[in-house]
Parts: sequence; C-alpha cells; structure tokens
Amino acid sequence: MNIKYLLFIATISIGIMACGSDEAEEETMVEECVTEGVTYNNDIAAILDSNCATTSCHNDTDLANGFSLDGFTKSSAAAQFNNFLPSINRESGFSPMPRGRDKLDQCDIDKITAWIDAGFPE
Repeated sequence: MNIKYLLFIATISIGIMACGSDEAEEETMVEECVTEGVTYNNDIAAILDSNCATTSCHNDTDLANGFSLDGFTKSSAAAQFNNFLPSINRESGFSPMPRGRDKLDQCDIDKITAWIDAGFPE
C-alpha cells in the first residue's frame, strides 16, 4: 500500500512540475531588428543624437575630430568617410566609437549600415 501511495504522489508531482515548466519555458518575444526602409529622421537621428552628437563629442559646439553629427546634412557627410563604420564596428586599426562608452547595440549598427547602403535617405 505504501508503494502505491508513493507512486501516486510521484506521478502527481511529476505532472505538476511539467505544468510549471511549461510556464517557465515560455519564449520571450524578442524584438526583430528592422533595417528595411531606414531613414535619418525615423531611425538614425535618435541613435546618433544619443550616442555621438553629445556633449564633448560630435556636436556643433565640440566638433570632436573636426566634425559634427548634428542634423542630417552633417551626419550624412560624416558617414561617407571610410572610418565611420569601422569605428562604430570597433574594427582593428580604427578609433572605437562611441569613445569611452559601450559599443552600440548591434541593431543600431545594422540600421546605420542599412542607411548608408541605401544612400543616406532623409
């Protein structure tokens, strides 16, 4: 009788744990990085304004390395330099940007790359 009781409890316990693990294993929705139709005004401005065109960096007042990323015209001109993407990607031999901060999120880098590849749409 004790063995039947223990088997019953074990069966119920396994069933309860299985139900609980379904909830624990629910997949978290990961936001997809959309790089189609990227424009300066809708996507790139926010990335550059919060990471690059900041105090003591690439803004109209400080002009780090002689250029500003304030606004579309200046940003698109700067993005045409051969060191722009390699610096953001932190490739060997290039100054890592943003300087003194963590590397940009890969999705942001992908958006900047898509924007450049698309010919800098405003």
